[in-house]
Amino acid sequence: MAKVMWLTGITLLTVASLLLSGCAGHPKGLDKPRYLTDDEKDTVVKIALGTPQGQKQLETASPYTTAVNWLAVIWDGPNWSAYYHVDSNWENDPNLNNVPASAVYYPYVIIRFMEPASWQIATAVDLNTGKVVLVHEYPANMGPEKPNSDSLEIEIRPAPIHEVQINIAESNPPQIIVYIKGRLSDGYTA
Repeated sequence: MAKVMWLTGITLLTVASLLLSGCAGHPKGLDKPRYLTDDEKDTVVKIALGTPQGQKQLETASPYTTAVNWLAVIWDGPNWSAYYHVDSNWENDPNLNNVPASAVYYPYVIIRFMEPASWQIATAVDLNTGKVVLVHEYPANMGPEKPNSDSLEIEIRPAPIHEVQINIAESNPPQIIVYIKGRLSDGYTA
C-alpha cells in the first residue's frame, strides 16, 4: 500500500510541475499575433543580430535592412513540423486563415545584408524568454530580374515525405482528399 501511495504522489508532483512550468520540448510563444511595440521590434532585431549567423554577416557585410513579421509554428514535440509566415499587419494577412489553431506565434525578423541584398537571415524569437527559436540563412532574392537560366545549376529530386493521409468523403460523386506532409532538407531548396 505504501508503494502505491508513493507512486501516486510522484505522478501528482510530475503533473503539477508540468502544469506550472509548461511542457518542455519547445518554446512557449504566443497563442496569436499582436502588434509589437517599437522597443519589442528593436529587441527582436538585436537578438537576431546576436546569433552566430548574424555576427558572421556583420563582420563581412554591411549595410543591412530589417523587416519584423510573425512566424506561426506547429510543434511536433521538441521539433517543428510546419511553419507559416504571417505579415506584421496580421489582421489583414489572408495567410492567417491558413494557420492551424494549434500554432504558436513568434516575432520573426528578416535581415537582408548588402545593397542590393545578397544574403539574408530569418530569425524567430520567443518574446517570453528572449531566446532564438529558429534561424535560417540563405541567399537573398536579387530583385525582380530573373537570373540567366544558363548559369543556374538545377537538381530535381524527390522531396522527403514523412506522412500521407488519404480520406474519402461520403459524397456523390466521392471526393478523395490527400494530405501529404514533408520537410525540405535546407533553406536553399525550393
